[in-house]
Amino acid sequence: MKLGHLETFEPDWAAPGDWAAMYRAAGWQVVPSHLPSSGQNWKRPALADWKSLQEAQVPDATFERWYGPQGEHGRRTNMGLLTGRASGNTFVIDLDEYKTPDALGWWHGILQEHNNGMEPETCQQVTGGGGRQLFFIAPAGWRAPTNKTPIGVDVRGQGGFAVLPPSLHISGQSYQWKPGCAPWECELAIAPDWLLQAVSELVERFGGDQHRDNAVAPVTPTASPDADFDAFGSRVDGRDHYMRDLIWAAIVNWYRECPIPPSEAESQARMREAYAVYERKVKSRLNGADTNSAKLEREGRGPTLFAEKWRRAVSKWSTDIAEAAQRPLVKDEWREATNAANPVEAVAREITGIPLQSAFPIAETVIPTRDWVIPGLLLKRYLSVLVAPPGSGKSLLTLQLAIAAAVGLQWGGWTVRAPKKVLVINAEDDMDEMRRRLFAAAKIMGVLQRDLEGRVFLAEAPESIVIAKTDSKTRTVVRTPLLEDLVHTILENGIEVTFVDPFAETFEGDENSNSEIKWAGILWREVSRRTGAAVMLVHHTKKYAGGMAGDADASRGGGALIGTARIISTLFAMTEDEASTMNVLPEDRTKYVRFDDAKANLSLITGQAKWFEKRTVKLENGNGLVPGDEVGVLAPWEPPGMLDGVSMFTIGQILDTIDRGLLDDAGLPTGQFYTAAASGPSKDRWAGTVIVRLLGCDEKRAKFLIKEWLKNEVLETYEYTDPVARKPRSATRSVLNNRPDRAPQ
Repeated sequence: MKLGHLETFEPDWAAPGDWAAMYRAAGWQVVPSHLPSSGQNWKRPALADWKSLQEAQVPDATFERWYGPQGEHGRRTNMGLLTGRASGNTFVIDLDEYKTPDALGWWHGILQEHNNGMEPETCQQVTGGGGRQLFFIAPAGWRAPTNKTPIGVDVRGQGGFAVLPPSLHISGQSYQWKPGCAPWECELAIAPDWLLQAVSELVERFGGDQHRDNAVAPVTPTASPDADFDAFGSRVDGRDHYMRDLIWAAIVNWYRECPIPPSEAESQARMREAYAVYERKVKSRLNGADTNSAKLEREGRGPTLFAEKWRRAVSKWSTDIAEAAQRPLVKDEWREATNAANPVEAVAREITGIPLQSAFPIAETVIPTRDWVIPGLLLKRYLSVLVAPPGSGKSLLTLQLAIAAAVGLQWGGWTVRAPKKVLVINAEDDMDEMRRRLFAAAKIMGVLQRDLEGRVFLAEAPESIVIAKTDSKTRTVVRTPLLEDLVHTILENGIEVTFVDPFAETFEGDENSNSEIKWAGILWREVSRRTGAAVMLVHHTKKYAGGMAGDADASRGGGALIGTARIISTLFAMTEDEASTMNVLPEDRTKYVRFDDAKANLSLITGQAKWFEKRTVKLENGNGLVPGDEVGVLAPWEPPGMLDGVSMFTIGQILDTIDRGLLDDAGLPTGQFYTAAASGPSKDRWAGTVIVRLLGCDEKRAKFLIKEWLKNEVLETYEYTDPVARKPRSATRSVLNNRPDRAPQ
């Protein structure tokens, strides 16, 4: 099979983009690779979503974006081949002959036995480390495995990756095509049957993708039994198929629960759970005192093979697994899990049953207390969300909360239970602005810098902390490798509180999309649970969210993010109505903001709104010619009371007048009573007219006072029959036991 018309390619004069174009012309899926100096596993594609590219070549537009004249990777020397279907079923035999003589012995052995000791004519390269790689095409119907062995022979098949020339090796040497064996010089051979058989035997002996330091014990063969199950109902035959179906079903079901690609730690935990089911349902044919698992391993049907099959299935997370997860579940199909004709989904729900324990008795004194950092606001291992519009002071609030948490300071009506180390990830301001704000905040809060040293940390490049992104092909949110770096950093530095401002900057997606914002929030919840830290996300409000203080639905992205967090709060500027009721001048109302609990699933510590005043701190960083900076801070503020300066006698007079009801011209009761709501153009029956008359206030303050009295049950509503209108009506009256004028003074 000729690899295209590549005769005009000139390697001596080719730039990286030319090399990539040549490989693409050969029918290969070529992608950029990490450089050895990157400090990570460099023999990997330099694309976060490379696993989604394993089925077919990328469109011309994508390739042009990578390797065109202005391409993102047009000057990147290192590149590689995604083996398998994306590259015309190409697979690679990797012989590390320089590491172990076993590799050369295996290769020469099969050549002597099947090909008269002659090397097959196909593309072949010498790696930068001195190894040798041979390229073949897998025939139709044969799926090339990806396999790593301890004898120095690796197979790169479906899901694999091979670095290509002119890439640089960590040794300083470059990958090179063997003379006469480059893609533009020879044909890529279809793998002969004897080679396919040899590869299959490698997989049977060593398993796929298994990294082992020691030699693998040979498999102990056993005779096939007469029946699939023994007398106790344990499977003793067909175990390979059962293992395959169990693994596939478990992962498909897992995808249905959460389509975000899992981390390695999550995958290992799920695999252990699935293997426990497998081990309980199958039985080894060997005798002896060893455990069932150990005997299964000796048969080649134990945890090693299970881990290999599990890894292969997980590698299809965004392709075959995603497709299978879209199929509807058939009712009760799990009951036929071990024999189902199509058990892909069947086994996923079989598992072990649900463990139960009696809820009582409960020893009250040994119940662990909730691990609050700030009761009602920040709880370790849980997610909090602060929803606020631009300009509300949300960044000021989080920085001052960070300082309070770091030193255990009571501030703004909150009580910090114990000092904690705090991380602030703020992508809106540069480091200098953050220092200005933190200095001013510590100054107005009366906190010494020496008490904060080593307690509050700032992310140096917060704009780079993106832990989730939306896959443009599958439209699903996927984790980025940086999530693991973040978890490691938080644990390594003993961080117990993390503020993320704004949340939308930490994922590449649409913050107006319910689905995308939900899964991005779930990843932050994972960070909180894995690190044990309290995490607060600062999130934007939806458009036209004015007047939604204390309403969790103010959050942009609908209710999706709300469902991932335990604690939701809002921060809004003072409204015109609030300014009027608090005797604040209209031009001054922007100086004040209110904080409200919008959702506190783990606490009833909601209370009243907390108010803050925006103030200015002038820094002494001027030089005589240039004045020092002025920096905004928040200071707790107590709104003036509605009844400040009002005597209890006047309060009693107002309530008595409301209870007595309307009077006629002679000053006698009419039998009609005041209502809590203003109705009708004259508002004659509205209780607010009594408050306006006796307090000399405006109607806005009267409405606010009635609302507060109803909430505090100083007033209540009831139904009565109006003797004048001769119909039922609603009215309001005071509650005797709750009247302020009747309380002990």
